Amino acid sequence: MFGPHSGYILIAWLAVIVLIAAVGLWLFIDRRKLTRQLAELEAREARRKSGSTAP
Repeated sequence: MFGPHSGYILIAWLAVIVLIAAVGLWLFIDRRKLTRQLAELEAREARRKSGSTAP
């Protein structure tokens, strides 16, 4: 009905979709990690400027 190679084409498209979803998830998780690191760095800088001796 769809031709002799339709199964391979479908598998290739599914692989592309899974790959795009994986990259998107990786970027989302990495962005959250970077945001958390930036917040920690800013908090450390604020403590240093306020004269706190706690690390």
